[in-house]
Amino acid sequence: MYATVDDYIRQFSEGESAELSDMDYALPTADRSRIAATIPLAISEVNTFLGRFKHPINNCPYLNWATLAITRMMLHSVDASEKIVQDYENVIERLESIQSGKSTLSDATGLPIDTVDSAKPNQTYYSGSMYTGHRKGGLQPRYNSALGGFVYETKSSDRRC
Repeated sequence: MYATVDDYIRQFSEGESAELSDMDYALPTADRSRIAATIPLAISEVNTFLGRFKHPINNCPYLNWATLAITRMMLHSVDASEKIVQDYENVIERLESIQSGKSTLSDATGLPIDTVDSAKPNQTYYSGSMYTGHRKGGLQPRYNSALGGFVYETKSSDRRC
């Protein structure tokens, strides 16, 4: 898990956390259950960009920030301030850059996060339960009547699904 409710409350003021988590009225303390329900959704969104990395990814400060910024946008999407929207857009832009390999992802010590083994160029990779793509231009489905089903072709192999 890249972030927790306590991370959210520490990152954003307690008052803002309460305001963002409950649109109808401000609570004296943050609505932890609403924040807790939103964090896994934000983590799923972050993971869609991380298919080229070995999982699990632990101790990565940027993924903590990305998860918190996306959670914040999800909780306040109806009337998000310009700052919240800008933070979200910056996170998505950076995650796209990380996904494409233009930017790196580092752990808390500054060491790069390991990517999927490059010695297997036709390896299909997954992020959680979400399919995020194929390293060599994507999988191309075609029906193979001899096998009685679809196969997904890569440049050098077929995989039956």
